[in-house]
Amino acid sequence: MTTQQTMFGLGNAPRAHRSDEPVPPGDAAPTGRRRTGRPRDPQATGRIIAATQDVLASDGCSVTVEAITVRGGVGKATIYRRWPHVPDLMVDAVTATDPFAAAPAPDGDTRTQLLAVLGQLAHPLSPHECTAVVALHHAAWDERLRQAAEDVLLNPLRDRVAAACRSGSTPEPPAERVEALLTVVEALWVRRWSTRSVQDPAQVELLVDDVLLPLLRP
Repeated sequence: MTTQQTMFGLGNAPRAHRSDEPVPPGDAAPTGRRRTGRPRDPQATGRIIAATQDVLASDGCSVTVEAITVRGGVGKATIYRRWPHVPDLMVDAVTATDPFAAAPAPDGDTRTQLLAVLGQLAHPLSPHECTAVVALHHAAWDERLRQAAEDVLLNPLRDRVAAACRSGSTPEPPAERVEALLTVVEALWVRRWSTRSVQDPAQVELLVDDVLLPLLRP
């Protein structure tokens, strides 16, 4: 058993029978009859996803099947029937997050939109943001998890900032200047995710006026 399997409780998953293995007598269904189990709870999947998000956001690296079962009020078998491997569950949990759900819709000129985007720096991390940030820490051993975290964290951030840079600008700023601004914003967000610090709103405004906007000027 690998270290990852031990960490995530994969060793507790029931081993499936191979097609060439005899089925134990107690597991064989009566001839001519199809054995049926308890029907799946249609709400269990949502509870498991929400519980996994909660565990990621609150417990950080201590993501175990046991913790998920407690938070979700489900049994291990219910989880393993849907996700035989816990990393797959983590990917789905991260994909279901929306760290920018509470962000205001883009509107106004470049300065107004940049202030709206960077306004998040003046607030603590949301639970969804915490979920995706912790997933980035796990991403060293799972490329799919890294991609899922980037898809909900970095890519929407870049899209919002790039749209703000081109809002109301005639002519549009050169691509290399937009890319330079994006690099600065990403660095600010990485610091936010690493330290979980909260910026003063006046400092956010200073960043926009004295650091970001000058980058767009020829």
